[in-house]
Parts: sequence; C-alpha cells; structure tokens
Amino acid sequence: MRKFTLGLFVLLSSILQAQIISYEKIDSFTISELEDILTDAGAPSGLIQMEYEVDYYRVIYLTPYRHPDSLVQASAGLAIPRNTDCPVPIASYAHGTTANQLKGASTKAGGQWEIGTIFASTGYAVAMPDYIGLGIADPKVVIHPYQHAFSQSNTSLNMIRATEEILNELEVGFNEQLFLYGYSQGGYAVAATQRLIEEEYPDEYTVTAAAPMSGAYDMAGAQVDLMASDSVYPTPGYLPYIILAYQDQYGTLYDSVSQILKPPYDSLMPALFYSKDYSIGYINNQSTPVPKHMVMDSTVTNFTNNPNHPLRVLLEENEMLNWTPQGSVKLYYCTGDDQVSYVNSERAYDSWTANGAPDVTKQDFGNLDHTACAQLCFISAKNFFDGKKTDCNTTDVSEIPLSGKFELFPNPASELVIVKTEQDYTGESGKIMIFDALGKVHFEKEMSSEKEQMLIDISNLAPGYYVVSWVREASRTNKQLVISK
Repeated sequence: MRKFTLGLFVLLSSILQAQIISYEKIDSFTISELEDILTDAGAPSGLIQMEYEVDYYRVIYLTPYRHPDSLVQASAGLAIPRNTDCPVPIASYAHGTTANQLKGASTKAGGQWEIGTIFASTGYAVAMPDYIGLGIADPKVVIHPYQHAFSQSNTSLNMIRATEEILNELEVGFNEQLFLYGYSQGGYAVAATQRLIEEEYPDEYTVTAAAPMSGAYDMAGAQVDLMASDSVYPTPGYLPYIILAYQDQYGTLYDSVSQILKPPYDSLMPALFYSKDYSIGYINNQSTPVPKHMVMDSTVTNFTNNPNHPLRVLLEENEMLNWTPQGSVKLYYCTGDDQVSYVNSERAYDSWTANGAPDVTKQDFGNLDHTACAQLCFISAKNFFDGKKTDCNTTDVSEIPLSGKFELFPNPASELVIVKTEQDYTGESGKIMIFDALGKVHFEKEMSSEKEQMLIDISNLAPGYYVVSWVREASRTNKQLVISK
C-alpha cells in the first residue's frame, strides 16, 4: 500500500485540491470471472467483448466538501485493465442514488462497482468515486451532499487526478482521453464534472466524450414539477434527502427540521439518513407515497408561491442548464422515466445547443421506466465511447480472434439494421444470429458469401439490448445492438 505523509499533504494542498491518502489492490478478475459477473446480472453471453483481465483497487483521497479549502476524506473503487501494451483512457463512472454508506465501489458492495469493472475489461481505467459521505467516509460528514454540484464534481475530478497518478506509478500510463458517464444522480454528476473541468481546469484535462444519462439537470424546474405534484412518486425519499443535504451544506433552510418536515418525518428522516445504515429503497418505503405530504403545508405553499424561497434558490444554484459544454456530449433518457422526468434531458439539450455547444446530441429510448431505461443507456454510452477511444491492440496473435470485418448500422435502430461482413481469411462464411438479453434467438440466417451485406427487419423486436453474432467454424464475433422505438 502506498501512502503520503502528513507533511506532504500540507505541501501538496497549495498545488492540488486532492491528495491520495492510500491505495491498495483488493481484488482481480480473469475474463472468465468477468463474463460470469455479466451473465449473473442477466445479460447474454458475449454482450460485451472483454479483452483484458482487471485489477481492482480501493483508493482513499482528499477532496473539498463545502468550499475549496474544506478537505475531507473520500473513497473510490478503481478498475484497471491488466497487461495492456499502451497507455489507457480514463473513464469516470458516477453512480446512482444510494443512502447506505457501505454500498459502494470502495467496499465492492451493491452492484454499481460491477458496471465499472466490466467497462474496464474493454480497455478503460475506470474511476468510481463513492461520493462524499459514502463508502469509507470522513466522520465529519453528517450526510452525503445529495445533488450538490460543487462537492460531486470535485469528488469526481479529484478521483480522476488520483487515477492518473496511480496509472503512472503502476507504469500503465494515461493516454489523455477522458470519458465521463453516469446514470440518474450519476448523470447529474457527469454534467457537473464536465462543467467544472471545462470552466475551471481546461488546461489540465479535455473531456473526450460525456454520457449524462437520465439526470435531474433542471433541478428547480422539471424535477420539482415531478416531485412536488399530487401524484404518487416511486422514490419519495429523494425529497427529504435533498432538504437535509442542502441544509447541511448551506444552513439556510431552517433553524429546526420540524419547521419544514411534518411529524413523524422531522425525526424519522434525519435518523435514517444520518445513520447511513439504510438503503434508499428502505427509506422510500418509510416515506409518504406523495413526497410533499411529508412537508409542512405552509412550506409547500411558500415554496410554490415564492420564487425566492431558500430551497428554490438553492435548487437553481445547483441546476445544470446554463452553461455550454465544449466536449462531445450525448444525453440518454426515456420518456417513460418515472423517477427523473425526461424533460430534464430535453431542456438540457435545448439549453446547451442554444448556448452554442458544438457537439451535443440526444437519444430517447421511449416509454421505459427508470430501471429498464438504464440497460439501454449503459450499452449505448459504451458504444458511443468506443467510437472515440484510441484502441490499444494486443500483439499476441493467439488473442486475436479470426473475426474479419463486421459492421452493424444504424445502432441504435428501430426498424431495420444492416449487417456487413468481410472475411479476412479463407473459411466458412457462417451465419448471423440475434439474441436477446435472456439468450433467446430471434433471428438466424446463413451467409451466402465471404462478403455480404444483409438487411434485417427488427421492427417486431421489443426495445432493449441484443447481441448480433457472426458465427463461423473458426471464430465468433459479437456486437451489441440497441433497439429503440
């Protein structure tokens, strides 16, 4: 384990906002083990073409909490592909909402760390910050600063810095390509991190591509409209989470929590969130189905009618609309999202393009709820990144599949998809097969020659992610296909 001394902390604090306290390898995975993780999660075999074994590290570092000088301890997981023969890109993964402190990447508990580890097997060093107050947290932190742009963006940036340093120490190296991706709260964190890097540290990093997915970017608009309605909301605990977190950060919402939350929630919610022992699912079940029913009626009325209400002001301060992304950005979302209104993504797209952002696109996967939407978003984001990543090809001939040339487009697709193949060796032409996430075969057709272009009708397939497989006697090549409607 590698550690800095306290004296070096002080010396470096004038140079960097984050310092590594320690890092250590806590696990490693073969390709076979990684494939088992993927299939155990319900994905079909071959959904992702894994190239590398992965070493998994726990990282402890310092990062700002309430302001630039308020350094606290944060933790993260770090997945590094093993035995690459050139420097690798860094992908920073921002996870979704959690309240249980120990369900994080640094502890390898919960499922979020698996997403980054699988990603790493394809040639990325994946930094997975727990966020402040989660993971192996600083005891000074009362509650994770939920949906707080400053702390979440700095936590991600400083883990990126730590990752670059660790890659250099391990003699893996960083190829200067930086990718940002995250879902739900993580989508918000991606936007905040890209904004921080481009506005304050453009000489340090360039964001190669960012994939903010189903995030609450319009905090004071679209998300308030969803959470403050009279309808049942599937994750009502998000509202007291924001209230308690913003009070901890700013101290301007109340003198006593009973001024804003009704009994018994004025005592129950602080107890649940401050303990950090309970999952957000458990807290949602302890909440009222309509979130605002936990809030004092007078507060709801004041918030609704007063544009200068302290909570509204803080939500506006933390929104992600009024800036101009410079790197390549693709927003992913679903119009059927029941937790984070799709309007957040559409308003972000409209605002960023109106501000003059040079490369912002969007992908709507249709009427899927928040959970189902995630699968399509992650697969599509990886395809988006892979198209921009500088590959580090192995020189070991035994590891190179006899795959020939295999193209699949458009992707995502909704009605038709074109498959193009060209053998690079003499052999059987093979066949094309399409599998769904459960491994069911939906299409199978023999190839007629070693060079062929095949048009496939996919209009009868449900939205989701699929594997298109080119199967020959000597090899098999898989590509992901995302079907959206």
